[in-house]
Amino acid sequence: RIPLSTLVSFKSASTANSDALAPTEWQQSSDNGQTWNMLSDMTGKRSVSIKKTEVGKWLYRAKMTNKFTSKVSYTDALTVVTYKQPKLSIDVTDILQGSDVPVTLLDNDEPIPAGTAEVLWSEDKVNWVQGDTTYTVASADTLPSTIYARMRYLDSDELAEESSWKETSARLAAAKPKRLSVSVTGVSKVEVGQKVTLEGKFTNPNSKYQNGNNVVEEWKTPDGQTFKGSTLSVTLTEQMLDKQGYAAFEYSAWLADNKENTVSTRRVSVKSWVYKFPEMKISSKLKYDMAPTTLRVALSGIKDGDYPGVTYSREWIYDKENLVITKDEGDTKEFTIENPGKYTLMVVFKDNRNNEQRIENTFVVDEQTPMNVEMTPKFSNKYMRAPLDVTLRSNIKLSHSADSIDTVTYKVNGEVIPSGKNYWAQLISGLKEKKYEITIDVVSKLGQRGSASVEFDVVKNAVPNCTLSYTETNLSWSFTNKCDDTDGKMVRYEWFINGELRNVFGSTATLSKNLNRGKQDIKVIAYDDSGDFATQHVTVFGPAEEASKSENTVSIPSSE
Repeated sequence: RIPLSTLVSFKSASTANSDALAPTEWQQSSDNGQTWNMLSDMTGKRSVSIKKTEVGKWLYRAKMTNKFTSKVSYTDALTVVTYKQPKLSIDVTDILQGSDVPVTLLDNDEPIPAGTAEVLWSEDKVNWVQGDTTYTVASADTLPSTIYARMRYLDSDELAEESSWKETSARLAAAKPKRLSVSVTGVSKVEVGQKVTLEGKFTNPNSKYQNGNNVVEEWKTPDGQTFKGSTLSVTLTEQMLDKQGYAAFEYSAWLADNKENTVSTRRVSVKSWVYKFPEMKISSKLKYDMAPTTLRVALSGIKDGDYPGVTYSREWIYDKENLVITKDEGDTKEFTIENPGKYTLMVVFKDNRNNEQRIENTFVVDEQTPMNVEMTPKFSNKYMRAPLDVTLRSNIKLSHSADSIDTVTYKVNGEVIPSGKNYWAQLISGLKEKKYEITIDVVSKLGQRGSASVEFDVVKNAVPNCTLSYTETNLSWSFTNKCDDTDGKMVRYEWFINGELRNVFGSTATLSKNLNRGKQDIKVIAYDDSGDFATQHVTVFGPAEEASKSENTVSIPSSE
């Protein structure tokens, strides 16, 4: 088997013969011994190396000469036959069940040239049939599990016999066909009398198999017509419609030689329609009744695409100088209007079938009304006496709903005073005896102005009029500080005994003689609700001082 590399030698019958030999001459014949050629590079060698890389037949012999007698003799001829032994494999075509299975014999994974080899095939390794390098296993309910092949190249010499043959095998299998997946795209609504155009598509899971690509596509119409191919274009007729006005079309796809196991169908219903020009409606809303304002206008009753092939247009007609679009969303628009007045907006609605509708919308934008500002005072006392606190409650009504307050300023007799965040409530404290005018000035974001004021007099506080008197017994003194406040009321009293403030708050007090001996200086300070006060003094004398060191005490009566 090529490539061939071997060593050939001969041996003399005896040592004497070997000693009598002249240098040996080797000869080769490539025509079955008819002619011989000397191999000069091998002369004198008892053994020679033979290397062959091509298919053929050669004869080799050694010419022996007796160096003493010059007699010539030859060895037996050695026949060398080379042949090519293939590296076989069988390529089995991927196939679906129910079809013949083609197989191909390969040498070293490459095709074998036609007419160069003798090939035998068998499905059971018992019965062999002669063929070429391709073979077809007939379809059957059950395929043979294995296919066998034997091969030898034709240029091999007959002497090679079985040595030049090579055998191989391969497993056989056929895949179970799978159903196709189908889908449909196209129109969902069609006017009666117009074309229905639908497109079917399929996904074929069998496409990798040799016999898995011959796909048949078919459409069926509701009135029984059938059309081959992926595209359906047919006129929608009344006869195709069901009671609800739908027409059901079916798209199917399958493998041509295996419909039963591969067919898939998709049903699609197309809604029929009769065209009616839609009635457009318009709605509008003014955000504010007075200028400046915003107008929102919306169209309804229209839906583009409801009727395939029908298109619509809208033309908006309005005063573009006073109505400025700030937001445009097609059938919904917003306009700003800065000036008061009466305005008309018109929309012209048309289709491409010469139908038309016009709608007008008229509205009025009013002028602004003045701002209304009110201010209500609340005084800390009804007598309006100093020091006086006043709380001002402000009520501000703007004329425009979109307006808001920008600044609020309070003034007391023309002088601006600090104001807090809550402009509607302002406290002014400690007003002294004087005539006052308090003013509030308001400016809005839209530039409106308003003001309000309140005038009042603060009078001097009347000092309370008090009389301190007392009564006594053998055991104690009882003091009473009787006060009269003509513009208010008394709020507290301070009692001092010999200069020491005691824990007494009312208008009366009792002092024990036993515990307070000798001279007792009594002072009372009475305060009214404005902070003014009146002071009264009285001195009394108790028993002569004795050993008692007890601390002076004052009993606490109820206050005035």
